[in-house]
Amino acid sequence: MTANDLFKVFTVSSYRNLHAVKLFHLELRLMPGVTVIDWTQFAPRLSMPLDDRRRKMDVGETCLISEFCEKACATADLVVYYGESGKDSAVLVGMAKAIGTPVLGIAGPLEEPGLMLHSAVAAWVPGPFEAIGRIKHMARCRLDGEADQDCRLCLAERVCTMAENFN
Repeated sequence: MTANDLFKVFTVSSYRNLHAVKLFHLELRLMPGVTVIDWTQFAPRLSMPLDDRRRKMDVGETCLISEFCEKACATADLVVYYGESGKDSAVLVGMAKAIGTPVLGIAGPLEEPGLMLHSAVAAWVPGPFEAIGRIKHMARCRLDGEADQDCRLCLAERVCTMAENFN
């Protein structure tokens, strides 16, 4: 299996959700055929003093993070919006939609996404466990090289790039 065969997932979220995103990524990394495009490597370490973390997040040191995220939207097979998140995440969702990368959304527990964000996301799920289930199914279809059922009956159909090939 080459890197091109892997199902690439990019999660967009707020730094406030860092712990949840890392746990989500941990689950994704356990799936055969899935690779995570991980922005959390650029996040300030939690061992850093709070004022330094805030300063680093507010100012940023380079354009490295934004360039990484922009490329990730283009190379991912799926972008996952993990809410509640801010403007930067909404911009990344918009980028993904504009270039044709499907977006799966997980709204935050107190979040009601606005019209633009709601419309840019191809499918919404109630939580990370449901997202993991759909990603697992898509990765399995990708690994097998074909859909294992009628794609119109699949819960992941709205965000699966393979569904276009089999309907």
